[in-house]
Amino acid sequence: MNGITKTIKFYKFEALPSLSNNGITPMTTIEVLNAVFAIGESYNVNYDKEMYTIDILELTPNYVFGKCAKENELPITTFYQTRNKHTNKTKPYSSISPDTQLEVYTFFFIDCCMNRMSALQHKSITKIQNILSAAIWQLSKGTLEVFCAPERIKDIKHTAAKIKRNRKLAVSFAPNAISKYNIDSLSKELGGIKYDSFSIELKLSPTTTDAQVNHIYDNYQNNKESFNGLKLIGKTDAGSEETIDFIETLFTHSTNFEITEDTIKNYDIIKKKLSEALSIEQ
Repeated sequence: MNGITKTIKFYKFEALPSLSNNGITPMTTIEVLNAVFAIGESYNVNYDKEMYTIDILELTPNYVFGKCAKENELPITTFYQTRNKHTNKTKPYSSISPDTQLEVYTFFFIDCCMNRMSALQHKSITKIQNILSAAIWQLSKGTLEVFCAPERIKDIKHTAAKIKRNRKLAVSFAPNAISKYNIDSLSKELGGIKYDSFSIELKLSPTTTDAQVNHIYDNYQNNKESFNGLKLIGKTDAGSEETIDFIETLFTHSTNFEITEDTIKNYDIIKKKLSEALSIEQ
């Protein structure tokens, strides 16, 4: 087994009134999903001028577990190749094929009793809530809708206090903050370079208190236009690596996955993690 750390994002997910859900006999979330999805099926969805594929791995009376994928062509300049294990012959890898395509994908788990969804965060698939919403709208021919939106942290200071060890602060300053926060002395030492913006990462001392971290957040609230990014990074007492984005304030959870070469076993591991994550309280 190989251990990897992945970030889980959380979403509200519930049926909305629509043409086929007019309120006379309101449809539940699972009824809406059953109306457009079937287990073992795949669905192509257009969203924001890109094509995504949704694969339904499980569909039960209580939850839906699936994947969301998109094509990921590798440019020839990445120098990937394939090697025949028997002849030892090689050839450059090409994603141009009439039969197959290389994809990136992520997993989602919709709990229809809680009307919540958990999903693995993937840098190439950042709007899974919009993709799923678009899928339901398109597959129902505009007759069904759902509300799907990221959950936000209810109490940012309470959540930040859970990060206890190895705390770092990653700050990206906006261009208009240069006059207030500047690195003029450093730019001179580097040869008098000019800069339009800058970022820093500070490893906080173990003696840094929660009150001081709270002051950082309060300072941001009173001076939002000066920051492009502000994140607190570190580990909880349980040892999990966590990142809190003070600007987006989205509720996330980092966890370790033990991945094997058995695809089905991996699916079960990921499904269990995503399901259990929905019981985490902020």
